[in-house]
Amino acid sequence: MKKFFATTAAMLVFSLLTGCVGNKYGSAYIVSNPPGAEVINMDDGTILGVTPLKQVWRDEGKRKFVNIQLDKEGYKDKATSFWLTLKHRTRKSAVNDPQFVEVILDSKNSNSNSTSEDSTNALE
Repeated sequence: MKKFFATTAAMLVFSLLTGCVGNKYGSAYIVSNPPGAEVINMDDGTILGVTPLKQVWRDEGKRKFVNIQLDKEGYKDKATSFWLTLKHRTRKSAVNDPQFVEVILDSKNSNSNSTSEDSTNALE
């Protein structure tokens, strides 16, 4: 029985040290045109910050689907989503290598018929 626990403990420690167990990190550098838009996480309604914004997520798996909304006075609210690559083992590494996400906001006075696909640029 002692050998079983010792082997299990050794495997757990090895997995933690090699990064095989646990979450990965990914980050996005979210900018808007014009800047100064409030970024809202549509999954839970939390306010993430104001553009330009660097945001970090931690999750299991290799990718995470992110839904956000940008709000700025005088502009139409813009909801957009993107796939975030979770490739970093540490938060610091993710912060230093963010994905670029650009959202172009339409003025409330504009008669533009653009869609979120036309005005969102998410690069991996």
